[in-house]
Amino acid sequence: MTRSEYKKRVAWLIGYRVIEWEMADLEKDREKWAFREQRYKDQKRLEAQEKIRHVTEKIEHKVKASANKYIAIMDSIETLEDPMEQLVIKQKFINGKSLEEIAAETNYSYTQTHRYYERGIRNIEIKR
Repeated sequence: MTRSEYKKRVAWLIGYRVIEWEMADLEKDREKWAFREQRYKDQKRLEAQEKIRHVTEKIEHKVKASANKYIAIMDSIETLEDPMEQLVIKQKFINGKSLEEIAAETNYSYTQTHRYYERGIRNIEIKR
């Protein structure tokens, strides 16, 4: 596997976390506009309500994208034969844990956990 292929796999896997981060940012925006809506009057209140609707639509779109990405990644993780590779890849890319955290939780060394991670990236079959 080339370095470029490896990076593409990691980028594809991290896509789920990126969508989750984007949704969190949108939720903060919606809260901001909801607070402003309560403080504003007349035209500014209507503008805030429109912003809330717009942000809510974006969130709904991201929720669907997140669900689709989650399913695709979980299907790909299931292609891994080694259960430890599955665990490490799931914890890293679905649950957002660091390799250090995964190592501590599994009672493996960081080095061994990193090996599972590397092998998992190399062995995973990407299902788009």
